[in-house]
Amino acid sequence: MLLHWFANNIHIDDNNIIQLNFEPNRGDYGIHYYGNHDRLLPNRPTFHYYTVGNLNPDSHNNARALPYDVTRSFYNSRTIHQDNNRDRIIVRIQEEYRNGQTQRTVHQIYITQHNPSMGSDYDPNYTYLIATNLLREIRDLPQNRPTTHTDIQQIQQRYRNIDENVFNDLRSSLMVLEFSLGLLLAIVLSPYNVRGILGSLFLSHRQGDDEDDDDLLQIKVEMRTTRDGKAKICWSGIPLRLIQQGVMVALFKNNKDDALVSKKSVGVSSGSFDTSVPLNPGLQVRLHKCEGLLFRWFGLFPSFGKEVWRGPEFHDANGEMPVYINGHDRTSLQLFVKDGKACVRLYVRKTFTDWKTMFYNSWVGIYPFTTTDKRKYKVYQWVIGFVSEQHTNIPDYNVYVFHSGVTISPGVQVRFMLQKDYSFLLGRTPPWEGQTHPAAADSQWFL
Repeated sequence: MLLHWFANNIHIDDNNIIQLNFEPNRGDYGIHYYGNHDRLLPNRPTFHYYTVGNLNPDSHNNARALPYDVTRSFYNSRTIHQDNNRDRIIVRIQEEYRNGQTQRTVHQIYITQHNPSMGSDYDPNYTYLIATNLLREIRDLPQNRPTTHTDIQQIQQRYRNIDENVFNDLRSSLMVLEFSLGLLLAIVLSPYNVRGILGSLFLSHRQGDDEDDDDLLQIKVEMRTTRDGKAKICWSGIPLRLIQQGVMVALFKNNKDDALVSKKSVGVSSGSFDTSVPLNPGLQVRLHKCEGLLFRWFGLFPSFGKEVWRGPEFHDANGEMPVYINGHDRTSLQLFVKDGKACVRLYVRKTFTDWKTMFYNSWVGIYPFTTTDKRKYKVYQWVIGFVSEQHTNIPDYNVYVFHSGVTISPGVQVRFMLQKDYSFLLGRTPPWEGQTHPAAADSQWFL
């Protein structure tokens, strides 16, 4: 699914020129510089390599922003080990600065796998160049994994002309890999034993040892925000058999922490629960079975039982990447949360050395979604008053932050004003959780 996500986050023009829809030098989605020191790929002085797919947030915090379809296998393994974090995409980019703007051209894209026995290197035996037309095909595939007979038939019909020898070679080479390389295999499958191969490939690397675990894939447990900046647990798609057995949603500090923060037994397949826990990055919802003698006999006083499913860790910016400041593509703005409070992060490329002079009179305001009046901010801060924040994994940027006392809630938004008055609005973040006033998208705000 990593390759499917990537194919849907690039732009391919009629001349097969590829542009990324995110900023690699800023660490978006956990992408970072790859030095190619082992010369896995050709070295050229005008090219830079970047890699994405490391799901470990300790290494790359923004990996939490990747969609759950990409991270689900990582979170839902009975034993968390490196085999669930091996898929990688390597991008070769040529970057030039022209007419005050950074121009990036993607020259080649590879899929590969991290080899734990080789340290941080990638396995040359499982490194493949991806053609541009193949990326187009991947983009058109359904997002969900092909687990039904209808899904498999559609793949068969679309790619039925593949040579059997090519198919057998790919099957032997790629069956050991997981989702992104598995998706490549699905693209080129022939009608020979398709159902069995897809079943083993896409259903063997997930959690659960019950006989009827196939319905776990529909479960969705995630984090939202209450009106007072606390964590809201949301769930849907819980199978009826689990509801009848008794389950609870539980909140943990992060994917590695097993200390329970909050819990609630649930009796319906979908719903939500407002906790008293301040919203913070890393928080994770898990689904557990209810246990205990009194619960089994009378349905009372459930105790904490076996784990069933895990949701994603919460990303501090709720999955949103920074937005560029209009007319200044070396500067970008991001709303994030810490301890239930709205905070602002400003990314400034190190080549933008006179940014404090340019933005000497600039300020940012934190606004509720209930107003489109630029004067009715909750709090403001001069841009030059932001505090430096260390980010060693994004060496091309300086990062500055503002921690406000404003409670984060759905609809909160940050706006960047160029001057002391309200005449020039140069940037604004998406409203938190996408909730906005109908007039908030009015283009007249950009004057």
